[in-house]
Amino acid sequence: MHKKFLKGASGKSHTLDIDAFSIFANKDSAQMTYKGEKGYMPIVGHLSELDWCIGYEFREGNVSPNSRILPFIETCLANLPKGHRIKHVRMDGAGYQAEVFNFLDKGNIKFTITGCKNTDMMREIRLIGKADWRPFKDKNGFTTNREIAEGFAQMGETDYFRIVIQRWANPSPDLFETSDGYCYHVICTNYAEKEKSSEEIVYWHNGRAASELYHRELKTGFNLHYLPCDHTGANSLWFALGILAYNIHIFTRTFFLPHKCSRMGIQRLRFEWIQLAGKVVSHARQIQLKLSGISDDMLAAIHRFRERSRRMFCNV
Repeated sequence: MHKKFLKGASGKSHTLDIDAFSIFANKDSAQMTYKGEKGYMPIVGHLSELDWCIGYEFREGNVSPNSRILPFIETCLANLPKGHRIKHVRMDGAGYQAEVFNFLDKGNIKFTITGCKNTDMMREIRLIGKADWRPFKDKNGFTTNREIAEGFAQMGETDYFRIVIQRWANPSPDLFETSDGYCYHVICTNYAEKEKSSEEIVYWHNGRAASELYHRELKTGFNLHYLPCDHTGANSLWFALGILAYNIHIFTRTFFLPHKCSRMGIQRLRFEWIQLAGKVVSHARQIQLKLSGISDDMLAAIHRFRERSRRMFCNV
């Protein structure tokens, strides 16, 4: 299905957004997640430009989000048809691993990954001089309450990589504050400065917030906030069916529905296109579907839908 969809989609270079999310389930077989509740911790990879789920793995709740990240990336790459490639990868701190950085660098894949603020990283941040910090402006050019700077860091067996740091005054200091009074957010990247400025790195990396929209669509639109069984294997199958239904939804709205539906969620799509009143009647040796209260434009779109389906799936 991946190959059928991507061959018909525009563009052959894609951005891969990877993120894990929690599904809380009070099942006897469920394990405790890092959020302190029993459930599961699946990980999914989406092609950002197309909203397409290119890979997933259903995991127990006690599996760390940073577990088996490199094999998961390799699975997503293997699901691409010939001629397509992953050009960019965006991830949260789960991807902050030397083997991930080295693999993406070797494959000439550009990445932005949230950095871990460990002792080594904080030492590099504190080497940045006061004069190197400047006000951070949003996309509209307005000055925010943050400052921005950049530097370089190293992790394990990696080469030095570029880091873009934002800092802002700690809004909740305590009496035993031992830091310098700032909160920090670090983005690690292999983009050169001539490719993306510090601000552009932040804007680009923030685009991975769309992963939260994918999670919400899967949970609320396709009922994956609920797992029906007390058996992990059965719940894994339920999750797989939900991913399949989600991708069929993306396939349908991309190739068959009008352009205005290209970013439409499943709940609105159900309301406008699926939950239509109608009845099937037999008349003059013909079986007819009569729909109530639809416009001429919608009727024409339904006919185009049927014709394109016939050509695509019947090879006529």
